[in-house]
Amino acid sequence: IPLKTFFARITGKLLGDGSISKSNETYARFQFNHRIEDECWTRYCYDQLKSYMPLTPPVRRFSTN
Repeated sequence: IPLKTFFARITGKLLGDGSISKSNETYARFQFNHRIEDECWTRYCYDQLKSYMPLTPPVRRFSTN
């Protein structure tokens, strides 16, 4: 994807269901969460962003609340 599209997608994620957190003194962590019904969308977002930044593949996590 073009760099302009990448920035638009990151901005959209951060305004919606994404976040950046600092995990220690040198690394920051970007993550986004979706409902299990949106698994295909989660995979698509991951596939579109992974060539621009190091991302761990999507993992199913279950909420307890």
